[in-house]
Amino acid sequence: MLNPAPSRGVAMIMVGLGMLAGQSSCAAAQDPLGSPGDLSREWPSPIYGVRAEGSQGTRLEIIMEPGLEPRARAVLVQGGSQWVTTTDECEHLASAIDAFRRLPPIKPGPRVLQPPMPEGVVVPPRKADGESWTIQAPAYAPDWSSTEIVMRGLSGPYPFWVDDTVEAVKRCGSPTG
Repeated sequence: MLNPAPSRGVAMIMVGLGMLAGQSSCAAAQDPLGSPGDLSREWPSPIYGVRAEGSQGTRLEIIMEPGLEPRARAVLVQGGSQWVTTTDECEHLASAIDAFRRLPPIKPGPRVLQPPMPEGVVVPPRKADGESWTIQAPAYAPDWSSTEIVMRGLSGPYPFWVDDTVEAVKRCGSPTG
């Protein structure tokens, strides 16, 4: 399992491409698309991030640089093209990282174990043409104990965040490939 944070109180996120549960920081230092790369030279180890894989073949990996300020590199693969950018180069990606911090917490467990739904809460609609996402990330309990979670969904704040982040990365430059 990935070491989720270098120190207590530092919130790191990881959203990713493929479900690599049990991945070590050495494995994470390879190119997020599976071929050996130089991420370990560009970003200090250990590496944290968020991975998402879409039902239509889109893959997004956000690799976080450990530290107090959220600096990240994003790799997006969609339709045979690849975009690579960083928060230093792209304010859209920096905004997406900031938006992730404001996403509501997730409470695991079946519906019958959830607290009652407050009055006025509207369940988000499903996107008719949207991609369904599988998202992998570390998660933290109130006592900062950590675990790895995998989320799957077409609607809701986390899949919608991935949709928005894909568009943000695409606005940051031209694709290669």
